[in-house]
Amino acid sequence: MKKYIHGIKKYALYCILITLSILLIYSVGEYIFVVFRSIIRHFLNAIGNGLLHKEGTLILIVIQQFMAGALLLMVLIELLESIYYYIKHDNTLYTRIVLEIVLISVLRHVIILDIAHTDYMNVIGLSLLVLVIGSFYLIFKKYFPNKLDQH
Repeated sequence: MKKYIHGIKKYALYCILITLSILLIYSVGEYIFVVFRSIIRHFLNAIGNGLLHKEGTLILIVIQQFMAGALLLMVLIELLESIYYYIKHDNTLYTRIVLEIVLISVLRHVIILDIAHTDYMNVIGLSLLVLVIGSFYLIFKKYFPNKLDQH
């Protein structure tokens, strides 16, 4: 029975891996398209309007959105790598991999956060969350080294 459940788990993980790979390919293509389209649009707007976007927002906000998109793609890549690593090494310490993905996700949220319009308690909460997750990650990295760390 255990072997049967293990086979179902591996099959489900391969299906997730294939689906996420297709999503990653599509997302990278769309990201490249949006970045180049926005660069061209902002270049044309910069000629007529200075560094302001059509709606009057600064170009830095657009750059911040590009970074958020890139970090979202990195989360997807990290998730793909962790599923692949989990399939290949069944005896791995999966907690560290999950902490890595969560830390990247929270940092992505922090980067896209509009600090000027955010309650200070939310900022303190996110800061503590990053501190706790980062601390746990460092503890796991120190006391439970991974085979990948040795290369």
